Amino acid sequence: MKTIKKKIALPFITIILLIPIITMILFHITLRVYVDRTAKEELQNTISGIEQLVKQQVLRGYTGKMFGKDHETTNNNLMTLRSALRVSNLTSNTEFLLLSEDEILFPTIYEDSFLTENLLKDAIKQLDHIEENELTKLTLNGDSYYVTYKALSGRLNSLKLFFISHNKSADVLMKTIYLSLLAILMLSATISIAIALGISRSISDPITKLSTHAKKIGNGEFLSLENNNSSREIHTLTKSMNEMSERLKNYDNAQKAFLQNASHELRTPLMSIQGYAEGIAGGVFSDTQKAANIICDESRRLNNLVDELLTLSRIENQTYNNKLVKENLCDMVKDCIQKVEGYALKEDKTITVSLSESPVYAYIDEVLLLQAVSNILSNCIKYARQDVRVTVFTQENQAIIRISDDGAGIAADDLPFIFDRFYKGKKGSFGLGLAIAKSAVEYMGGSINAFNDTNGAVFEIKLNN
Repeated sequence: MKTIKKKIALPFITIILLIPIITMILFHITLRVYVDRTAKEELQNTISGIEQLVKQQVLRGYTGKMFGKDHETTNNNLMTLRSALRVSNLTSNTEFLLLSEDEILFPTIYEDSFLTENLLKDAIKQLDHIEENELTKLTLNGDSYYVTYKALSGRLNSLKLFFISHNKSADVLMKTIYLSLLAILMLSATISIAIALGISRSISDPITKLSTHAKKIGNGEFLSLENNNSSREIHTLTKSMNEMSERLKNYDNAQKAFLQNASHELRTPLMSIQGYAEGIAGGVFSDTQKAANIICDESRRLNNLVDELLTLSRIENQTYNNKLVKENLCDMVKDCIQKVEGYALKEDKTITVSLSESPVYAYIDEVLLLQAVSNILSNCIKYARQDVRVTVFTQENQAIIRISDDGAGIAADDLPFIFDRFYKGKKGSFGLGLAIAKSAVEYMGGSINAFNDTNGAVFEIKLNN
């Protein structure tokens, strides 16, 4: 699997390398076409310029197949003409030959010329493949040559005026341009690759650090990563990672505290049961019935605590899959009051109910709502002086259950934490009841809030209707 650095850098590097190659190819084609066209034009101009001069010199001594008695004079005149052409700016790279049936009549020596035996041999072979005045290109040992011929008219119709152009200066210029362009492109490519690698590194390095940081978080190291990146996206991502790390740290601490508290809550009734059971077995108690009743009470307490733990676990782990149904909250609240009425009588407290005359509907889970309202009612009964009030009404498309007591209210320091599991406030532990109520209401898509009014504590459940 490729790294982000490679995924970012490779396309840039590929493009950077392809651009010089394509540029060189296009430049080579364009320059080659231009040089070829220029060379051909110069050769055509040379042919038209010297054809008549050569014919005049040759006609003076030509007798049929060979030069006549003035052969030496004609040859000297042609040599003079050849020298003049060589120093001319127009034809300095062009040589002409006189051929008779592929036999070279002139020049007979060419040590001071670019002509060589191999070049002439290859060039003359081209005569069988080209028409008169047709230019063709010949390459030998990396050098380019252009050849053509002109058949002389009149008495010289058996002779051919053969031209060879060697554009050596153009080849040298092209090579120089190629090397210069190649150097410029390589320098540009090197700088561009360095920039591309720098950009990819500036993006990949912070992500690599975040990846390492995420692994540490996964291993339980909830550390904060320094956030000094100039990129807005990376800065936001780092900030989110730090916030996530902090939340996970708090959650981990809460889980550990919950485990400790749950263990303590479970241990108390278990130790009580164990102590009384051992006492009965050892004959310590004269009244075994009383000890047995205590064991039964502690067993029920233990069973209720385990049920609460399982309920809370199913809700928070999203394994509770009951569908919500539309129910009348007034009927549900009546059932809840009946459930806790015995506890209220035992505590010598009264429950005052104020229900809406018309049905108040909401989408609920009957079991969860019953447990949530019962837990809040039990809590209010515990801390009320005399009376607990329950009101059900509709407000702004929401069904509201308001439960209040006439007690001293909730301490300001405890208010933000009373829905936490096993939170220990100034008046003792709140246990799991309110935590289950909060999770249950939120599972049903509602919200729960606690506050104080002039008479005491108030709990308000809001559900969608």
